[in-house]
Amino acid sequence: MEPATEYNKYHDVRLIFGCHIENMHCITVASMLNNLAEHVDLKDGVMYLRALVDLVNQTASLLYRLGEYVWTYRVHRGPQILPYLQIFLPSLRKTLVDIGDFYRDSRYTKSKRWRCMYHHMTEDVHMSLPRRFELYNNFLGALSEFLLQHISLELSRLESLKECILTLRKGQKIDPPLEPMDELAGPGIAQRWGGDLHWAEKIFTMSLHSRTPLKGSMTSWVSDISSSSSKLPLISMGSKVLFRREFNAGRLILTAHIENNSKQLPVFTCRNYKNGQAISSVRSLHDVNVQRHGKGIRHGLTQPLNSLCVRYFSRSRRRLDTWMILTFDNWEELVLMWTTCHVLKCLSNPKPRMTMEEFQLDGEEELFQGVIIDANGVYRSLCVLEETKTGGRRLYCAVYEGPQIRCTIWTAFITHVCRSPTWLEQRSDRRVYLKDLQLYVFSNDFDEQAYRRTPGGVFQVDFRSEDACKHFVALLAPQQDAKMLGAS
Repeated sequence: MEPATEYNKYHDVRLIFGCHIENMHCITVASMLNNLAEHVDLKDGVMYLRALVDLVNQTASLLYRLGEYVWTYRVHRGPQILPYLQIFLPSLRKTLVDIGDFYRDSRYTKSKRWRCMYHHMTEDVHMSLPRRFELYNNFLGALSEFLLQHISLELSRLESLKECILTLRKGQKIDPPLEPMDELAGPGIAQRWGGDLHWAEKIFTMSLHSRTPLKGSMTSWVSDISSSSSKLPLISMGSKVLFRREFNAGRLILTAHIENNSKQLPVFTCRNYKNGQAISSVRSLHDVNVQRHGKGIRHGLTQPLNSLCVRYFSRSRRRLDTWMILTFDNWEELVLMWTTCHVLKCLSNPKPRMTMEEFQLDGEEELFQGVIIDANGVYRSLCVLEETKTGGRRLYCAVYEGPQIRCTIWTAFITHVCRSPTWLEQRSDRRVYLKDLQLYVFSNDFDEQAYRRTPGGVFQVDFRSEDACKHFVALLAPQQDAKMLGAS
């Protein structure tokens, strides 16, 4: 079968596996090019060749990740990018096969093979090899952003890259796709981009305005003991994927999804790559306990802990056993992961029994606690928490009373921008305005704009008591407190 048309028969799963096939093909071709570079000197363009090796390796990495993303989101987002893969994969495969043919041409020296490869393949499509792989990598990156619902992705850019790939295919003399692109993906993109998202889908797509480093030598790992294991991902058809996070350079992948059944329970799927094999294991969030690894900083450890420990109750051993250790480079990402797990468990129905430990993150000290009033007149709890070793601070708003008491509603990190003398303004005895505050909201019912005086502008906080407002201002903006005292 012709390599250029081989993917015309691929659909759905076969196209997805095509990503993994070409990932291995890229690794092989990068090794060939690396071998050529050992025999090419500066005047023959060895710098271009080494740059090309880096680009091909990058293509391999992007293909590997995209294949994983498509597996994860194959139910409600994966089908929308399959037509794009049907356009892309034949072009990439033809390029890799041509490179291999030039590499194996024993009639010439390795230096001449490189020159022939570069000039002939450039003339064929009027695009140099490095530029060709830059196009491939930009296209793969845009597809990944589409699957992960990155708000920074412009769909017009994805369409523009698609047109470039189609032009490249013509130069490679590859037949057009079997089905028109507009009929396959056009409506799906519009519906997906405009649809409502679960709050957990948004949390990890937001940018971090600060990154407080965490020290620690521990790396992420998963135990061999699991409730069930498989060589394929265990996300059932019809499930709603909430988030997907990678650890250990993509060797350990954690996905949270809501099962498509009457219970609608949140579920963790962990996929671990070990000894060349991918093994998946799954547990309901009802059955796990997520805490900072070890006993915690406030129990006498000498440095910040950079990991979360996910434990489950072993009925055979009658105790909590460790399922996973997840490590983080910064405190902010650790907080967001811990809070997401805590809220998903707290809001699930029926609500499981939760200990007091599950509502408090080890290593944080409470500097302030007060009651605020939301836009609907409901009382909420507002705390200022500080990471005891790094000094990182955050605001934390939670349910004040009722069945979901102590469940987080939103959190916001107090960044270096927030430490400006103008970031907090006391407007009255019970009201403050906060500038440049980015909220991470853990509720679909919370309307952040109801608290913004202008779109994306200052954030309004109303306290139940004057005393709470006074203590809050004194802690976070002592200069404002001094002004108020002087005025009185």
